[in-house]
Amino acid sequence: MSVNLLKNPFFEDASTLAFWDTSGVTSNPGNPQAFEGENVAQLGPVTADGEVAIISQRVLLPSGTTHLHVSFAVQAALINVTPTLTAPWRVTIQWLGSGGTPVLLEETLIQRQAGMATRDANDWLTYVAVSGPKPTGAVYARLRFILQGDTVGTTNFFQGIQIDDVVLTTD
Repeated sequence: MSVNLLKNPFFEDASTLAFWDTSGVTSNPGNPQAFEGENVAQLGPVTADGEVAIISQRVLLPSGTTHLHVSFAVQAALINVTPTLTAPWRVTIQWLGSGGTPVLLEETLIQRQAGMATRDANDWLTYVAVSGPKPTGAVYARLRFILQGDTVGTTNFFQGIQIDDVVLTTD
């Protein structure tokens, strides 16, 4: 495997999300219970069905890349939101052509459904995934963490998540 392709993968660059693109409610709160270091990336909370928060980073693919490997830690954000059920989230890879667009393929690596526990007693869960083969013509890849509000029946899933210790490598 290669070195980590991401910049600021542990979110320790000041109190910002430097090098990460964001959309929706995102922040970099100091967290005494961070997976490592002192900062985390926080997505949400979202407050409506369909509301989205995204954090992403685009990387240049080294020559010889065939697959990408991603690992990260996640826990529910400790926010005062009622109800406190974690919103569904997913992690995707967008394979991009030479100009950075268009998306040749978006591949979901990990998906958490509404109603599944994201944490137990503030524990961090760690995930590891391997992408499918790099599509022909892909020069860049964008790693995306996506949180989306969801209402199922009368139950709202709006609580945010925190991520930390993100590693993206190649074969």
